[in-house]
Amino acid sequence: DIEYGLVGSEMCIRDRVYGNLPSERDIYAQRIDPDGVLAWEVGGVPITTTDNTEYSPQIAVDDQGNIIVAWLRQLTQGDNDLLAQKISPSGEFLWPADGVLIDQASSNTELGSVVAVNYENIYFTWTAHPDPGHSLSLIHI
Repeated sequence: DIEYGLVGSEMCIRDRVYGNLPSERDIYAQRIDPDGVLAWEVGGVPITTTDNTEYSPQIAVDDQGNIIVAWLRQLTQGDNDLLAQKISPSGEFLWPADGVLIDQASSNTELGSVVAVNYENIYFTWTAHPDPGHSLSLIHI
């Protein structure tokens, strides 16, 4: 398991490798209360468990305590979709199951950052490295 966290927050996200194949990677999130007690189900809430490889999760917390998780979904070698999910403090998905598509199948996409200014202002950055060159993208949702 690969674990990510936010300084000063009670959130943890895992990029879980559960088998030997590259497609056997999923993303789970967990909220931990100030006393260290797990707030959601043991093992975390599955953010995405599709048959594709999901990796490189990034998280942010908005002013309502919701978490925003962004990740890459590998479709083919070098082509990745960028997706995101918003989850309430109780663990309820606020966006459609398996996430919202932010960017579709860019060449060699690398996820940058997720910033939640408040409940309604969320920003995502990523880079794509098509041949030749590269690009940096920013989107507000």
